[in-house]
Amino acid sequence: MTQCYLHFAKREQDFPTDDDKILFTLSYLHRTAQKWFELNLYDPTPGAVLAWDRNFLLFVKELTNNFGPQDPVSDAEDAIQQCRMKSSDRITTYIVAFDHLAAITGWGDWALWHQFYEGLPN
Repeated sequence: MTQCYLHFAKREQDFPTDDDKILFTLSYLHRTAQKWFELNLYDPTPGAVLAWDRNFLLFVKELTNNFGPQDPVSDAEDAIQQCRMKSSDRITTYIVAFDHLAAITGWGDWALWHQFYEGLPN
């Protein structure tokens, strides 16, 4: 989604309507998400209107509800506890990954400080 948002911001003139944004975003879907939306797009029911028709924000909500994390905080808490800096990584790579997860967890500074140092190589 980040790539789509960046593309929309860079080329606003190419995406003047929500339909334009939806169609462009659909082109990036693959595997299960693509199949799920194809079923919705090709619904043979006459006059069927999609819940997210012509509304990009509803489309994103539908996408997130069906394919996004169901509990992003718990997922981030699990991931931050597994987050480790590999000996071949640069410290910046570890910091970026850790900070991304830290922002989601909502943990306090002391817990984050402890977890950050736990993930550093010996």
